Amino acid sequence: MKYPGNIIGPCFETGDLVTFIFDGAEFTVRLPIVPNNKHNQDTVTCNRDFRGIDTRDWDINNQERPCIQLATQRWSFEDANSLDNVALCKLYLSVVEVTPAARKKNILLEVKTFKEIMLNWIAYATEDHEEQYLKDSNWPASANRFHEKVIEKEHLNWLRYELCYLEGTMPRPFAVAPINSRFVMMTRIEIDSLHYAGRQNPYSKELLRKFEFELFDDFLSHFDLRYSPETIAIIQSLKS
Repeated sequence: MKYPGNIIGPCFETGDLVTFIFDGAEFTVRLPIVPNNKHNQDTVTCNRDFRGIDTRDWDINNQERPCIQLATQRWSFEDANSLDNVALCKLYLSVVEVTPAARKKNILLEVKTFKEIMLNWIAYATEDHEEQYLKDSNWPASANRFHEKVIEKEHLNWLRYELCYLEGTMPRPFAVAPINSRFVMMTRIEIDSLHYAGRQNPYSKELLRKFEFELFDDFLSHFDLRYSPETIAIIQSLKS
């Protein structure tokens, strides 16, 4: 991906491949090489094998479901001419476990139920902020399915949304992908403008917002989720 203007920084295409193994699936992602300085973060879970894993000691999300961060990264993009830090980027990649009942019903592996449970989760997580935007029909909300976009895949499509995490901020890109009947992958990227006293950032908030969404799509293009023949058989049976 070509970055706008004179922006320079870590790239996904030159990043490191990391593979996570699940029951019936293997997920490989290319993570950027984060420069080593005190303001950056590059945390990837030591556990890469989640087959038969016990999730009782995991964190709990707002749905009261076990979740774990696969990767958390933070770095700054620079301007090649001034060498000023012009934008802060944060990347989050996690998995969430569904209930045993949902797992038994394979709701993550069926197109319609996967879309509806993801919409319900997002609506619940954002309901505290949604009311203030009810007069703006273009704002991502339950009524417009948070600008849901289907990312077509061979066996099961992924979904991308636009979410507002804090009151008064602009919506950010967010995506989900069904790993197996037990886990769903969730990911997001945030880019925020950086400023220096007495100097104006040469990149507008509008340009950085556009860059945020383009970078996120570039990140998703470096995901490789492969299902076992057994998982594919379940997916096909649910389609029929």
